[in-house]
Amino acid sequence: MLLTKCFSSDQESLMGHAIDLKLNRDIDIKKQSIHEKFTDKAVDFLKALLSVQLSKKFTSPSKFLDMFPSVIIHDSTRFGLPESFMEHYAGYGGRGAPAGGKIQFAYDLKSHQVCHATLGSSCSNDLTDCKGNEWITEGSLVLRDLGYYSHEGFKEIMNKRAFFISKAKPKTALFDIHGKRIDLPKIIRTMKKHGLKAVEKDLTVGLEGSFRARVIIALVPDEVKNKRLKAVAYKASNRNYTVQKEYKTWAGINVFVTNVKDEWLSFEKVMDIYRLRWQVELVFKTWKSYYKIDRYKTMRKERMECYLFATLLLVLLQWKIFSWLNHNSMKKGLPLSLHKFTMLMVRLRSTFNEAVVRGKVKMENLLEYVKSLSETYLLKESKLRKTSFIDIITMPKC
Repeated sequence: MLLTKCFSSDQESLMGHAIDLKLNRDIDIKKQSIHEKFTDKAVDFLKALLSVQLSKKFTSPSKFLDMFPSVIIHDSTRFGLPESFMEHYAGYGGRGAPAGGKIQFAYDLKSHQVCHATLGSSCSNDLTDCKGNEWITEGSLVLRDLGYYSHEGFKEIMNKRAFFISKAKPKTALFDIHGKRIDLPKIIRTMKKHGLKAVEKDLTVGLEGSFRARVIIALVPDEVKNKRLKAVAYKASNRNYTVQKEYKTWAGINVFVTNVKDEWLSFEKVMDIYRLRWQVELVFKTWKSYYKIDRYKTMRKERMECYLFATLLLVLLQWKIFSWLNHNSMKKGLPLSLHKFTMLMVRLRSTFNEAVVRGKVKMENLLEYVKSLSETYLLKESKLRKTSFIDIITMPKC
């Protein structure tokens, strides 16, 4: 019942569930009885179902970047919760929400599948989730932002014979093959003198827990540099500290670290692939716009958790349909839009519900119907003057 009725958790009522069960399942049950079914066991059951779905791999992934079995974006999204959840899901307090949740999330761009999803407090540190990642398998490429920057985490990926692309934190220590710290201001001056937008070096990264990696130093536009300096100056004035000269140097560059072989990807393409991280923002947007995963009213904690894990389960089931559709459409060179697909599935909610409940025949009918609509309504649109996802995934190997 929850799987097919969890789009508006801030509006759902126990009486609404009771009426839905009577009208659509011919089940007589009182709202108090439904309330009593939202227990830790119910939450654990939905977590188990979610775990089973996460363990199932799509068998026909995209051919882009075929040197990697998976290309995974690791990120998180926060959402506010009513104050009654503060004991279990603490927020930041102050002007921020007193309670809030955070979903840690790993998304495979090749199969359009979620391979990791956990729920925690919104004030939990992303660094705690960058280690012990069983979902990272040999050969995978993991894209992470600065919130997950950890030398231990990178070493764990390398020990699994997997790969990563990440930005380096400002003021990260960088050393040449002789153990001498590199002179970033000198490198930047040389780049500007020769009109170079980016350079690559084989360096030792970090002091404690250091490791060897390809390091790409790229100049940013002056407007980006000035924006960064303005932001840090404002923060420094509020907290009464002085901006260090070293940070001013880092404000004018992006530094990427990776262990991907240069014969597989040039440094230009490493930077292009890192930009694929914006795809996860589209994923979070669909979660919040269409699945309403960030909207909850005051209710029992276990009920909220049931809603959330049921919604994630619904997302996984529907995205398996999207994976199948997109795989077939890509054979014709026609990538589909996840955003448009989600919009369509919301409108086909009752049809999807019927297919899930009634079984194989109804599901086959639904799949054929959605497939017939895909080339008319679900094609991804290219944006003028902007490198698109399809531009990047169809680029040559080297």
